[in-house]
Amino acid sequence: MSAAFALAWLDAFWQPRHHQPWLPTLTAAGALGVLALSRPFTAVCVALPFGVHGLYLLARGESAVRRRLIVFTVITLSLASLHFVWQFAVTGDPLLNPYTLWWPYDQIGFGPGRGHLEGGHTLYQAWINTRFSLYVGRFDLFGWAGYSWIFLPFGLIAVFRQRNWQSLLPISVFPSLLILYMAYWIGSSLFGPRYYYEGLYSLTLLSAAGIAWLAGWPLQPGATFPNYPGRQSWRPLGVAVLLSLLVSANVFFYTPGRLERMYGLYGVQRSHLTPFQTPQAQKMTPALIIVHTSKSWIEYGTLLELQDPFLSTPFIFVISRGATVDEQVAASFPDRNVYHYYPASEPYTFYLAAKRLVTP
Repeated sequence: MSAAFALAWLDAFWQPRHHQPWLPTLTAAGALGVLALSRPFTAVCVALPFGVHGLYLLARGESAVRRRLIVFTVITLSLASLHFVWQFAVTGDPLLNPYTLWWPYDQIGFGPGRGHLEGGHTLYQAWINTRFSLYVGRFDLFGWAGYSWIFLPFGLIAVFRQRNWQSLLPISVFPSLLILYMAYWIGSSLFGPRYYYEGLYSLTLLSAAGIAWLAGWPLQPGATFPNYPGRQSWRPLGVAVLLSLLVSANVFFYTPGRLERMYGLYGVQRSHLTPFQTPQAQKMTPALIIVHTSKSWIEYGTLLELQDPFLSTPFIFVISRGATVDEQVAASFPDRNVYHYYPASEPYTFYLAAKRLVTP
């Protein structure tokens, strides 16, 4: 959605090449609006550079462009507002983020109540998180052993030498995410720089520009590849060989090792699903399983592969939140058998009531 929005915006509002500019205008609005439904803060970060361009067009653009900008804004905000409808549906409060029902500290911003630190999230901690995320990104972006940024400086040289000013908009998405996500209390290392994911095409395009500039390949649409004579042919050949070695190192060494470290992460194994695949367990269906966790939500989350969002599967799972809440949830599913499950201590035993009340 982020990349589709960026591409459609350029087609719609940067020297439009289409006889019908409304199509990319509507595409850009739809893509950004849908992005806001799943990643609202990210959508703000992605839209920021384009918003600056939009304000310029509102002030200096033609009337037709202004009309399309107004329509774009109305559609985007209408789609994004459904996020608050969803929050109202699941929490009863359009402004209540469901994340905070489990982790009250999981909020964007600085100060008390945000993050794990006693005094809340701070600028110093934001700097530490950002440095760590960028360090991991040096490896994870392309898997080039800490050299994933190697072509970025040459990409910037290519952009400015070619005066390709429109590329500055999609390139700006990554720094926008980088700066604004400093307001979030946690960094991203285990799964790579995941909070920058929607802007990684900024780095990909900039790296590609750097590769093309070093190799002497064309950077403008419609330009032909030059035919380098004699020793000059070593320039594109050398860049191609270097790039092939880097990609091969990622495919054969870095990525397999990176994925191996994620195997069984947090102790999650497919064997945890086995108790629900036995003939005895299948006879209990349709069933509501109230999961009593010993440490965290992970023991419960491991089982969610066995249910769908429509709650139509043989098993559906809820995490125990105390006797009163558990009884209220069970009453909402009168057509299902209710069992209490303790995965840490008795993974093959299902109780008809809470463990402290009866024997299996």
